[in-house]
Amino acid sequence: MKIITRKTYLIFWSIALVLFLPYIFDIDLDSTLDINIHDTYFVIQHFYIGLFYLIFFGISGLIYWLLEILKRKRIDWLTITHSLITVISIIIFSLYIRLMSISCNTCYYKSIKDSFSKI
Repeated sequence: MKIITRKTYLIFWSIALVLFLPYIFDIDLDSTLDINIHDTYFVIQHFYIGLFYLIFFGISGLIYWLLEILKRKRIDWLTITHSLITVISIIIFSLYIRLMSISCNTCYYKSIKDSFSKI
């Protein structure tokens, strides 16, 4: 628990790199997240979601690092709670995006293959 409360910035920076690496080396460069709100479609490439993770965790780590440099007192239970909730929620969201893109891409390619086979 000491590393979570004292070196929180290292945890956030390492998680930022771990979550960003799969998006850099993504084989399917056209993989996207499609969000439909009423009559508007928002299409976001997975690379930009990974870039958001990198920036979010990088800034969070920077804030904790500045608190360490400036010798500010942190509340231990609040630091642990913030770290765990943030990391767990982002990992769950990231897994959800990956699983949805796998299932949707296979359905999409299957329908394209069927449409070409009819020609």
